[in-house]
Amino acid sequence: MKRVGALIAVVVIAGCGTLNGPRTGAISPPTDALARWQDFPADQSPRPIVLLCTDTPGQGFDTNEGKIAYLCGKFALSGQLPVDVPKQSAASWSDGTKVTFPAISADYAFAAMARNGPGSTMSECSTVPPLQVMSARFGVAGFQTDRGTAQMSAWLFTASGARGEFAHPAVPSSAIWGGAKTPLSGTNGGTIDSSGLVLTFSFVGGPPDGPCAVSYVGVVAESPHAVAVAVQSSPGRVQAGPISCTAMGYFRSVAVKLASVLAGRVVVDASGDAVTVCPEAIRPSC
Repeated sequence: MKRVGALIAVVVIAGCGTLNGPRTGAISPPTDALARWQDFPADQSPRPIVLLCTDTPGQGFDTNEGKIAYLCGKFALSGQLPVDVPKQSAASWSDGTKVTFPAISADYAFAAMARNGPGSTMSECSTVPPLQVMSARFGVAGFQTDRGTAQMSAWLFTASGARGEFAHPAVPSSAIWGGAKTPLSGTNGGTIDSSGLVLTFSFVGGPPDGPCAVSYVGVVAESPHAVAVAVQSSPGRVQAGPISCTAMGYFRSVAVKLASVLAGRVVVDASGDAVTVCPEAIRPSC
């Protein structure tokens, strides 16, 4: 198993995930985690986009204040945005799924971007100066969803002090579940096999072998709208005498058998936060 050094810190800092680790001792199926998803229309066509993250990977800023302003969703318009609205926007996934929608305007995307800043509750948000947005163009960007990365029509904004464009989906808010981002689990996602019945749920846990070994099993709860997975842990073999176990994380996973095909249901962790799940066959490109 591959070890993970600072993965836990990275997940927290990135602002797109919350941590929900394995639990020790016997646990019950996480039925409470399904409550948040009781209205999700898993059978709807097209299925709502479960948008998990809008952060631009690798985005840099000239100042720390600029980065904080971006995370807070504090923007000011210092240039002119395009007034023409494209006729159509689209979203596509690696499994071949593609859907089209009417496009939103650059003005609408700018306003939505400010409403949905990923770190808008940070204490610094009240005092940091806004990021000055100078222009925008219509293009395509990758966004994390519960079914992998979606290539979506997007408005790409240029701001003073930002070292690259940052994107906001150009699809209407009605196409996105809840109209905005959904809380993302801090797990490492999962895969579903070709039958749609065997779900592999990945996470960061303890070592698989050695004196500090930990074993895991998955406990699952299902509804017509979602599948919730909790991870139960138990210590493995322990050698006699004092031992020292580090806090190093390891990529681990558990496989659970579903009672019915996953289909359009959302996969969530024990807290109800969404997990990215891809078909096993295309996981590397998902």
